[in-house]
Amino acid sequence: MKVFFRNIHLYLSLAAGLVIAIVCFTGAVLVFEKELKMAFNSHQYTVEVGTQRVPLEQLVANLQKEIPKAQVTSVKVYSDPTRSVELNYKDPNAPQPQGGEKGVKGGGRGEKARGEHTEKAKEAQAGALVKAAKKVEREAKGEKAGEAVKPPSRRS
Repeated sequence: MKVFFRNIHLYLSLAAGLVIAIVCFTGAVLVFEKELKMAFNSHQYTVEVGTQRVPLEQLVANLQKEIPKAQVTSVKVYSDPTRSVELNYKDPNAPQPQGGEKGVKGGGRGEKARGEHTEKAKEAQAGALVKAAKKVEREAKGEKAGEAVKPPSRRS
């Protein structure tokens, strides 16, 4: 009887251990997703260092040349010169998900608000994003409106 329960304990423990190992592995993959993407696709996240950075306006113009109706939603500029600039955008030509969104059925408030945006408002939003990205880039270089950034003072 003792051997029987020992075998049951062994095989149930092995099965449970396998489940726990799979859960831990998938959790680690989710936690380190960005780092893994950067490791496996390093060509998308690094660039050759040149004499100067490409202006953000030119990057946005190049994106809109490739995807004419693309709306830039955010710009990430890194202080590392070998790191590429990330432009996140919304493509109105991309297929939209079916259902599950507020305002899809019955013409809710969200639908009307989305339809009221004009081309000028979209251009102004893209311009504001470029300005904000330039500000972040200046701050990353240690400049603030032409002055060096002062370190914060310590309070006792």
